[in-house]
Amino acid sequence: MRKKIIFVMMIVFIVIVAAAIMIAMRYPSVDAEMNLEELTQEQTIELTCIVESEEKAKQIAEDYGIVLKSFSEKVAVYESDKPYQEIRDFGEKHGLEELFINMTNKKFFED
Repeated sequence: MRKKIIFVMMIVFIVIVAAAIMIAMRYPSVDAEMNLEELTQEQTIELTCIVESEEKAKQIAEDYGIVLKSFSEKVAVYESDKPYQEIRDFGEKHGLEELFINMTNKKFFED
């Protein structure tokens, strides 16, 4: 009986490790794919924010002085030629919604 329990535990462990490896391969870290500083220094960056409505997404774009590229299912995607740190500092200073670098852009997941 004890050998069966150990065998089952080993199988469960192997499945968990295999799943972790598959997840790690599917969702690489920023450091593994590209330097975050390089991503934020691009001439044009994409930013995202979760918002309740397209009107609110447009207001955020206006407040930041950036372009609303798309809005779908409460996800707003913006585009800007300003450095990310500048946008972030401006938002903090004025109490605006926080914008995040769009990590699903094509360059991040190339290869």
